[in-house]
Amino acid sequence: MNTRNPYIIGAPVGNTKVFVGRDDILRELLDVVNSLDKNAIVLYGQRRIGKTSVLQSIENTLQEKKHRVVNFDLMGKAKEPFGKVWAELEKRIRDQFNQSAGSHYEPQPFLDWLSTTLSEDNEKTSLVLLLDEFDALEEWEQPEEQQAINELFPRLRKLLDQRKNFKCVFTIGRDIKHLSSKTFSQLNDIPTTKVSLLEKDQVVQLINLSKEELNWTPEAITEVERLTNGQAYCVQLLCSQIWQHFYSENRPTISLQNVETVIPKILSPAIFSEDIWEGLPAAGKVIASVLSEFDGSASIEQLLEKIRERGGIANVIQDNLETVPTLLVQWDLIELAGDKYKFKVELIRRYIKGFKPFDKMQPELDRLTDYAADDLYKTACTFAKTFRKDDAIKYLNDAIKFNPQHIKANKLLAQTLKEQGKLKEARKTLEDFYRVSPHAAKPLLTNVLLALAKNSKRDKDKLGLYQEILKLDPNHSEAKEQLIRIEEAGWRHRIIEGMFELTKGMFELTKGMFELTKGFIEWAKKSILTYQKQIAQVTFFVLSLVISYFLPVGFPPGLLFEIGKTNDNDYQLISVPSSKSHSLAFIQMAIDNPNVQPKEASFKYENYKPVVLMTPLTDTETPTYQIDSALLKLKENTFFQYPFFEQDKSTPLPFIFAFQFDNNITQNVEFKCKAKDGETSNVGCEVRPKGYGSLLRGIPWWMIGTLLGILLVIFIEIGYAIKDREPDDVL
Repeated sequence: MNTRNPYIIGAPVGNTKVFVGRDDILRELLDVVNSLDKNAIVLYGQRRIGKTSVLQSIENTLQEKKHRVVNFDLMGKAKEPFGKVWAELEKRIRDQFNQSAGSHYEPQPFLDWLSTTLSEDNEKTSLVLLLDEFDALEEWEQPEEQQAINELFPRLRKLLDQRKNFKCVFTIGRDIKHLSSKTFSQLNDIPTTKVSLLEKDQVVQLINLSKEELNWTPEAITEVERLTNGQAYCVQLLCSQIWQHFYSENRPTISLQNVETVIPKILSPAIFSEDIWEGLPAAGKVIASVLSEFDGSASIEQLLEKIRERGGIANVIQDNLETVPTLLVQWDLIELAGDKYKFKVELIRRYIKGFKPFDKMQPELDRLTDYAADDLYKTACTFAKTFRKDDAIKYLNDAIKFNPQHIKANKLLAQTLKEQGKLKEARKTLEDFYRVSPHAAKPLLTNVLLALAKNSKRDKDKLGLYQEILKLDPNHSEAKEQLIRIEEAGWRHRIIEGMFELTKGMFELTKGMFELTKGFIEWAKKSILTYQKQIAQVTFFVLSLVISYFLPVGFPPGLLFEIGKTNDNDYQLISVPSSKSHSLAFIQMAIDNPNVQPKEASFKYENYKPVVLMTPLTDTETPTYQIDSALLKLKENTFFQYPFFEQDKSTPLPFIFAFQFDNNITQNVEFKCKAKDGETSNVGCEVRPKGYGSLLRGIPWWMIGTLLGILLVIFIEIGYAIKDREPDDVL
């Protein structure tokens, strides 16, 4: 019996028996190495998913096949000078050919040597370069011209294009579509493969590494599967802690309760922080934190509502909150179940809920936005000092997007715009700033408004601007003086001008009304003479419709239900009032298709709550449901009243029968109904399409009106025909 913990935590397992699954990925990598047409591939997946272990495993396989392999990890090299990184890579490659490195950093001579060597070695083996954590180079803090992403890949790409026996495998922490534009442009034409979660049987295989020492119950294995969902690192982390806590020489039994016991022991503030949490964007952290509070799943609307209730989220991420769940799905952190989101790995959800709650998010986001805003402000200051005003404005706008309350950025932006003569833009900037920091914005906003007033040519515009200044500073002497001057000089002129315009307007209005009236009278006279027969026909036709609409008509005495779809697979049958009150013993609803089975059926009536479920009848050929009056538990009697129509009284609310079907239903559903009154005699009952109820008032009013209108039109035609006949035609 093995007395050592068989699980490995925190280290790659590609060289151990703990490495399980990934056979399809290994085959794909071998296919690239052996292919004459393919020379590179990108493996992507979230941190701790097993990418490095896959590289270790393929490295061992390739070495057994006599290939030359260099496994080069770029994590931690982001701040090193590119010369140092390249020198280390050169040494590792030369070692594969038993060659010593030169004394100086000379990339081009080395690449020429390597190209020549590979050409001479073409018929023997391939050189395979495994570049782990390639996207770590995005964090390079050197000047852009010295960044490794702009130095390393172009050299490798040139060699890839020249030599078919030179292969590269890149691993990155996410889909290339979510990398920076520079990294994406380097890798976008290279095939990609996702390293994702383990399959269920592979999880069981990993758990059973300790089956000789621990007696795993099926319930315990199922719980480990549920908590980890195939996340290899989480499986090993959980199983390792179970081993440490329960292992003994007596082969103890591991139960469901044992699994839950160790969870608090493995969850700590730092366990997923660096690998998973720190890799999320700010909006991703907000969504993940709020979603962790839901033990099940939540829709995007529920998540956004929860965020709005809490408030305080930095403005910089508000526009991203609705789109970021899709990104988290692609990163294997959450998944979409129907129209709701939930965590893929329950263990990670518990970690975020316990150590990254929403209430702790605001300080973290504030620090993030403050640092970004400060950096952008400093860059803008550099441009402003070198008279690159447009560049300074761009960076200042970006700084304010990160932190709208950044006082220095707002002031410098307004001042720069003012110096460029863009007073309206400066005013807009300061008005926005005033809403978040009135004290800091007021002096500059006052000066900009004063400059706008001095540049204005119209007294009306000046007046408005001086009034705005006095709202900000009621004691502003210059604004007061200018306001009094404009008002004293202009009030008489405005009165005279107003009276003149009013008189002129009244004259024009009177003239227009006269011309309009005259024209209308002429048009009416001409139209009546020309179209008197047609006018009479239309008038009497409309009149017949109006009269028929107000004719007293009643609802039919029987029971009628209108059917309508609420969505693709839900139906509602709603009662139409009857002209006669019915005391009913029961109503049956039958689905006129034995091949269609409803998932749920219910009945609702305004006076009885909760909703009364309908009883399925078992002795019918078609699915039939019945609601008895006794189920409604009436206080006065055992019957219920079908809604009926009474003159001058409001119509009661209807019965509602609701039917719900599975999502795969592809045909419309028809219903039939049957009812009996208190005397157990049948009552007329039918189901019609929605909207039919409006036609049940005897003969529909519009039909009566139409028939009557047609008759009147015929009589008018006959009358005008007789009138127009010549006298000689009359016998």
